Amino acid sequence: MATAAQAHAHREAVAVAKSALQASFAGNPTEATKKAAYITYEKAVLASARINGHMTGALAALHALGVDDGGQVGDT
Repeated sequence: MATAAQAHAHREAVAVAKSALQASFAGNPTEATKKAAYITYEKAVLASARINGHMTGALAALHALGVDDGGQVGDT
């Protein structure tokens, strides 16, 4: 179970990743640019979740985006 500090750290990390995702959609991005931005976002969420002990669904989202995870199983 995550501590309050870990929960706060995860929320902050996700907020930063979400801000970067939204910024990448400024202008008229291509579909490839959008997909790359979503992959970057989900990787950031997954990394924070693993560090901070959260379950997020980010690994499943990466699989849906076609990202090869090197055989990792489970989700955080």
